[in-house]
Amino acid sequence: MQLYDQNKTKNQYTKTNKILMALIIITILIIMLIIVIMIILYKNADKKVALVNGESKNEIFDLLKLEQKEDGEYEVWVPIKQIASYLGYNGYNGEYNSVTEDKNKCYVISVDKEEGQENTKEGEKEVANFELDSNIISKLDLTESNSEYEFCEVQDKIKQFDGELYTTIEGIEKACNVSFKYDKDKDKEQITIYTQEYLVDFYKDAIQQKKYSGCKELDTTYFANEKAIFENMLVIKSDNEKYGVVNANTGEVILESKYDQIKYLQFNSTFLVSSNKKYSIVSSTGKTLVNPEYDELKLMDSKNNYYVAKKNNLYGVIDGKGKEIIYIENRQIGLDSSIYQKNGVKSGYILFDKLIPVLKNKKWGFYDIKGNKIGQFKYDGIGCNDENGNSIYGLLVLEDYNFVVVKYNNKYSFITEDGKDDILPFKFDTMYIKVWGGQTKYYMKSDEKQYNILRTLESMEIKKKDSKDTEVFETVDDNENTTATNNTSNSNTNELSNESTSSNSVTKSNNSNNNEKNNQTTNKNSSKTN
Repeated sequence: MQLYDQNKTKNQYTKTNKILMALIIITILIIMLIIVIMIILYKNADKKVALVNGESKNEIFDLLKLEQKEDGEYEVWVPIKQIASYLGYNGYNGEYNSVTEDKNKCYVISVDKEEGQENTKEGEKEVANFELDSNIISKLDLTESNSEYEFCEVQDKIKQFDGELYTTIEGIEKACNVSFKYDKDKDKEQITIYTQEYLVDFYKDAIQQKKYSGCKELDTTYFANEKAIFENMLVIKSDNEKYGVVNANTGEVILESKYDQIKYLQFNSTFLVSSNKKYSIVSSTGKTLVNPEYDELKLMDSKNNYYVAKKNNLYGVIDGKGKEIIYIENRQIGLDSSIYQKNGVKSGYILFDKLIPVLKNKKWGFYDIKGNKIGQFKYDGIGCNDENGNSIYGLLVLEDYNFVVVKYNNKYSFITEDGKDDILPFKFDTMYIKVWGGQTKYYMKSDEKQYNILRTLESMEIKKKDSKDTEVFETVDDNENTTATNNTSNSNTNELSNESTSSNSVTKSNNSNNNEKNNQTTNKNSSKTN
């Protein structure tokens, strides 16, 4: 009986050992399996991660173009129109306010998606224009009336890949108001993007949680003020209904909450401020750059850091340090550029990066960018916006020639960027642009006769600003009931050309034939006199 019990115990012990051994083996196998799975997961893990406002958008990597530089680093190129939809923008071919499909240009418009206004004008806040081989991005704030374009310069020019325009990360950041980070090492690539809209909402929550003492709310009086976020600054409205600026990370006061108005200027990280009805400019460190002595200050040119300054109902131009470029003694500086948007005018303050239109003593004239007077102050007006009709728009400049439309003795002609106004005689009742059949044409009228401006200048051998031979402008008229037809427009053009030559109004375009005709006319007149 005792032997039986011993055998039973021995069998149970053996059985237990086998179970334990089996459990150990199973445990080891499970651990090995977990390790294998982890290795497989690691090897198969997505090594490309793209996050937009914290959400995974890995497909963005398929849009990018990488170019290796001489130092071995990579330059990242981003397709402008395609990336726009990820950043709260819509993208289009051509140029804003110009209905074309020019693939050498494109523009993007920000939209307020929270309000469901993706395809409406109400949701548009800002537009940015791009052009192939240019490193200038022109931006227009659509939240302000009669706002001027701001010009952002980027290091690399716009490129084209497979028919699409691309810019660098710097270009996308400046154009679309985003933070765009690209990180790459041997194991992983990551893109991290934060939009302005997302950051604004984030800091609104921080303000509601009383993170910043004395702060009532984030100031969104100007769309431009929200952009201060990218410099870790917040324009805030305080409990005393005044405005100030604080550091977004620390809450440290940069500008005290004592101003009636603050506007952030992104291109140089300064603030245009007003207090007690006087305007000044203050740096992001709190230093006063322009003293508070002006009744009004308005940015007119971000390239040169110029401002229109007003005192005692007179206007002049100062730079960002308060130096007077044009004395404050004029009735008006610049023109309303919104009238001439179809003419491609982006600034009514500076034309061709050189001419500043100025009204003084009821007459118009020009200063150059350095504040030197050009020509005489004798013109009744600058630009022509007399015509009103279907697809007809005002004319201010001829870009290909650097000519400006001016009015003298109630008639129109042109002035050059150097102040010469002898291109054509002052005999035209109106000048205008007509958009017809997908083309933009330029016309002028005199005594009810219509002339094609570009054909007229070409017939007079007046060269475009690049002095290169260019394609003859379309000569077919628009099948409309106008005074110029296919047959008569050529004769009208020649008539105008001859009139201009005989009156010595165009000196640099006289050819030998015109000189001969003038000499013959002179000889005949002399014979009659004798």
